[in-house]
Amino acid sequence: MHNIHTHFDNLSINSRHRRIVMAAGLGIFLDGYDLSIIAVALLLLKPEWHLSAIQMGLLGAATLAGAALGGLVGGRIADRFGRKVLYLIDVGTFFVAAVLSGFAWDVTSLIILRFALGVGVGMDYPLSSSYIAEFMPKAQRGSGLSWAFTLWMVGAATSAVVGLILLQTGPEAWRWMFISGAIPALAVLWLRRNLPETPRWYIAHGQTEAAIAVLQQVSPKVDLTVLRANIAQEPSQTRPPRAWATLFRSPWLGRTLLVLIPWMMMDISGYGLIIYLPTLLGSFGVHSHTAALLWNVIFDLVALGGIALLALTTHKLGRLFPQNLGFALDVLFLGLLGVVALYITPPLWLVALALFGYTFVNNFGPGSTTWFLPVELFPTDLRASAHGLATACSRIAAATSVFLLPSVHKLVGDGWLMLILASSALVGLLVTLLLGRNLEPGNRSLEEICEESAEHKILQPAA
Repeated sequence: MHNIHTHFDNLSINSRHRRIVMAAGLGIFLDGYDLSIIAVALLLLKPEWHLSAIQMGLLGAATLAGAALGGLVGGRIADRFGRKVLYLIDVGTFFVAAVLSGFAWDVTSLIILRFALGVGVGMDYPLSSSYIAEFMPKAQRGSGLSWAFTLWMVGAATSAVVGLILLQTGPEAWRWMFISGAIPALAVLWLRRNLPETPRWYIAHGQTEAAIAVLQQVSPKVDLTVLRANIAQEPSQTRPPRAWATLFRSPWLGRTLLVLIPWMMMDISGYGLIIYLPTLLGSFGVHSHTAALLWNVIFDLVALGGIALLALTTHKLGRLFPQNLGFALDVLFLGLLGVVALYITPPLWLVALALFGYTFVNNFGPGSTTWFLPVELFPTDLRASAHGLATACSRIAAATSVFLLPSVHKLVGDGWLMLILASSALVGLLVTLLLGRNLEPGNRSLEEICEESAEHKILQPAA
């Protein structure tokens, strides 16, 4: 392991680390904010523009489809040219598209602008997660990633509150809802204005002195003389960037499937419920817009509690146990609600128990862990590419779910819809159990995790 890696892995948390987590996490905040504000805006757009189920699906899915493209392209660029190169461009894209969305004149224009906004969001996913993982000490990496991801739910909860306030301004309030996303984007642009490139990327590209300069910023007391003497005795670790297709070859194929499939399955249920919760609640007896939005706020706060619990316990529990437990309880809560809804209209207390229970355990488990497993299981030159690919596939799954959910709900009703969503969680559980054996990242260094023979670990039975 490179000496600079060792220094970063063993540092104590300081203000620089906290700023890095905040700067990265606020990009995730934007994602949570804007992907959730559409749930509120649709309450107004549906009657104003007389939206069909297909049009609602397209509006809900447009940002997710854009994020699929952004993640795929952004991850690859970040591995080849650096994490920092896109760190302002992605948020700038988000800012412009958020403002212009407020001036949309019809469904088509709004779909196009929401797609463009999604491209910015998607580029930020592999960048933010890789940036945090490559800076944080190994013992705090999991909690740092978790705390950053709490900002997704903070963004979602904030959007519900802002939406509730703006809802009182009239039928055109949806315009201000979209424009409001530009305000936190400005804060992110300012906070990221002078962040450095990650030292692991510098080392992977043979720029050792640049990596040392970053280390000195984070840890000013480091003894550079001893460090340079130790580095001089190490063999060069520079290697040409590996092709994107490497992710589908031995020894990485098993890990690639482990980060792709569970995240896709989680997003099928997760995003469908997030975006259409206010609408779905109407079929369970909650008809007031204000009441539906209050439910939405509680939904987001419960989710925030789940992520916070993971952040506090992941150094002991790891990533895969919470993911398996979360998927298993997702199946239980959604399946229970679905079975009851097949025969009777579920009482409101059961709806609350099932949806809030699902929300808590899902965010304690796969709703969070699927976001940061990709950056822990792959080496530096493939890290952002792997996360970008996982982001793209998860957003395609989410977009498909969001697009089809209104039509499927209309066709099969509440009960079967909940059972379909429960079945996606079951697939996620089975894949994690099969492919995740012996791959727990825990509190090990990124280099130690990635130096293992991934294919051997996956194919051998657990000890």
